[in-house]
Amino acid sequence: MQPAVIDVTEWPEDPEHPHYPEGAREKSALFPPEVVPHEFLKPGRRYLFKLSDPRYPEQFWAETIAYIVGCLIDVEVPPAYIAVHRDRNVCGALIEWFFVDGEQSFIAGGNRLQRLMPEYDRKKGTQHSFQLVQRVCLRAARDGLEGDWLLYWGQAFLFDALIGNTDRHQDNWGFLSSTGAGGVRERLSPLFDNGTSLGMERHLEHVGGWDDNKCTAYLNRGCHHMKLLNDNKARSQHFEMVKYVVEAHPALKPPLAETLSKFSLEEFEQRLAELCKLDLPVRFREARLSFTLRLVTLRYRRLCAILS
Repeated sequence: MQPAVIDVTEWPEDPEHPHYPEGAREKSALFPPEVVPHEFLKPGRRYLFKLSDPRYPEQFWAETIAYIVGCLIDVEVPPAYIAVHRDRNVCGALIEWFFVDGEQSFIAGGNRLQRLMPEYDRKKGTQHSFQLVQRVCLRAARDGLEGDWLLYWGQAFLFDALIGNTDRHQDNWGFLSSTGAGGVRERLSPLFDNGTSLGMERHLEHVGGWDDNKCTAYLNRGCHHMKLLNDNKARSQHFEMVKYVVEAHPALKPPLAETLSKFSLEEFEQRLAELCKLDLPVRFREARLSFTLRLVTLRYRRLCAILS
């Protein structure tokens, strides 16, 4: 855990890509100073300073909490810390860039989907289906894709279900490519861009009185960005995605159960309590901790039932 809020006021902007217009939230690319204030920050590494959607001031916390969840279950998520820009009086998530320029390049999933299906609607993403994604990954595997792509997606669905991520669209996953003496090497990217999750769009004054029944009804309405089959009109529900992959691929059930077994609600609560100690303009409050913990607890129990 970070011992204090990271002050990025004096951090220089990336001269090539200082601002990123993609998405609903303001974000800028920064580099840390030559002498980093904390040992977990990497000198010379680009970081993305990502603010909340103005409608949901606490949303930036989701990126860091999602990173905590990724660490607990040993799923690769880019490090995300809590930072503040004092001159602008804004706070946000400080996310480590998930590849090194000059060493790797990123190919968005949407690029490969359009190559497979030229009429794929990249803007709306309504054709985003696991059926298509599997075809993309099978092609990549034939070309030497490293790692078990099916396990990757099983863990991705598990992770997204645990945090309630609704925005794993076709450009929020992809491939990392590098060229060396052995030729081109490619692997699937870390699970980045996790801010649309954990109930952060819910204002605390509206959910303070929710019991488990209301929370469960809320979880049941949550959907992954992806649908299972091309012919499906609607996106698939989070738990349906996990249930589908373990029923369609029974060999995935033991490793996914092992992944989930690493998650500790007690340790998760302790990590959230540490976030409450960070002093900045938009704090992580005890009420937000309670709501987040309740949602994740219910999700965890549902996933345990699916994988038992």
